[in-house]
Amino acid sequence: MRSSDHGIFSPTNVAARSSIESMATKAAGVRPKVLGAQAFGEGRVAKLGSGMEGEEKVALVVKFMSARKAQDCETCGALLHPEVRYEGGRGEVKVGREAMLAYIAETAPRGTWSDPFWDPENQLVRAEGYAGYKMLCVSICSAFVVDDQGLIVSIKQGRKV
Repeated sequence: MRSSDHGIFSPTNVAARSSIESMATKAAGVRPKVLGAQAFGEGRVAKLGSGMEGEEKVALVVKFMSARKAQDCETCGALLHPEVRYEGGRGEVKVGREAMLAYIAETAPRGTWSDPFWDPENQLVRAEGYAGYKMLCVSICSAFVVDDQGLIVSIKQGRKV
């Protein structure tokens, strides 16, 4: 499967990209409804893209997702950067390892997730899945940025369209 086959992560999905990147939207307090391919910013992705191989980053995210499912805070904490940033699909934002570990400890994981895969074009690890929300099954997606030291520096989750 090509990265362009992943709907909202397609580089041609300009609407999703610009909604994520729009500082005016963020400043106005309006939360984007979908994640775009450039959700983490051009410079940061390019900077983090060299060093660790994509397959190594996918393996790290697999380990994190398994630990998250088990609510294993010790393993999750070892894989998170001290200044990790998490943005959830319902607008929740957690900044820092301790805030993220508190969130993991008190929030049961939801949904069914695919195996993570490497998006070489955007230098991100992605996972897609489904979760129940108000008696509906909603398509969801996650994007992880992993630095070259093997720590997750950013996680974004949102609805897939």
